[in-house]
Amino acid sequence: MNLETQQIEEIKFWKNLAEEKGENYEQHRKGDYHAETKNFPHFKSQDGFGLDLGCGLISVLEFSGKSFIAIDPLLDEYDKIVPVFKRMVAYEKQFDPDTIPFRDENFDWVFCVNVVDHTKDPKRLMREIFRVLKPGGKLYFEVNFDDHLLAPHYELWDNEKINALKQMNIFKTDFEFVERVDKDQQSRYWAEMIKI
Repeated sequence: MNLETQQIEEIKFWKNLAEEKGENYEQHRKGDYHAETKNFPHFKSQDGFGLDLGCGLISVLEFSGKSFIAIDPLLDEYDKIVPVFKRMVAYEKQFDPDTIPFRDENFDWVFCVNVVDHTKDPKRLMREIFRVLKPGGKLYFEVNFDDHLLAPHYELWDNEKINALKQMNIFKTDFEFVERVDKDQQSRYWAEMIKI
């Protein structure tokens, strides 16, 4: 697999975090689960079959008790870092970061947290998310404005970028927003979206 500079930086980020946390890494990811889902008021009651898009070393949703599959284009590389981690759910290895390797209308929900800014073509990825969601399916979407982590990103996002992308219909016109914004609006954008 030929890795791009951003992907190499992403692998370094996860490797450093795993080394820093050591045996406590899984517990750290459990804490990440609570932190990353607290802003989605309907997630804990969400049922059906879902997709964790861009799951990293271990999906934070491992701790959710939900039925889902996790994908990340760098899973082969992550396996080299921490092959000992026990993954409790199915992980799918995909190699095209802008394509979701599942049939149309396959998922009841998609969890896309801090992922879309790690792809070269966010508009294409959003179209793919829309394609694999069932009608009425929900997208849990977040992007962090983490300029201190520039290296693994293709482009940094901020509120201005979000507004411009909304104008370009990157989120498609067929999503209904159940939108909430973090108190610190300069740090991230997050929203629940329902496929109409």
